[in-house]
Amino acid sequence: MVKSDHRFWSNAWQGYLLRDYLREVGIGNWADLFEKFHPFERRRDEIEGQRQEGKITEDECYALMGPIAIEMNSMEEEADPYDFDLVERLLLDYAVKHGFGDVAAPDRAEEGDERR
Repeated sequence: MVKSDHRFWSNAWQGYLLRDYLREVGIGNWADLFEKFHPFERRRDEIEGQRQEGKITEDECYALMGPIAIEMNSMEEEADPYDFDLVERLLLDYAVKHGFGDVAAPDRAEEGDERR
C-alpha cells in the first residue's frame, strides 16, 4: 500500500511489482511513475549493497543516494499522483466488479484517520 504520508519513491519497489495491477484497476499514472522510479530504485539498492558489504562508507552511501532522492522527488512532484479519493473509488469499483463488494466497503471505524 502506498501511504499518503510518505514519499511515493519510498514505495518504489513494491509499486513496480504491482504496476500491472495498478493499470488493471485504473491507476495508470501510479504505474507509470513506479516504472520511472525503477532504475533509480535499482541504483539505490546497489549502493546500499555496497555499503553493507563495506565497499563504501556510510557517508559515501548517503552522498551517492542524495542526488537520486532529489531526482525521484522531482519526478514525483511533476507527476502529482496524490488523488487518493479517485484511487479509493477505482479500487472499490474494481472490487465490486470482481465480486468483492461486500468486503470492500470502507471501514467507518477509521473515519477521521489519516487517509491511506
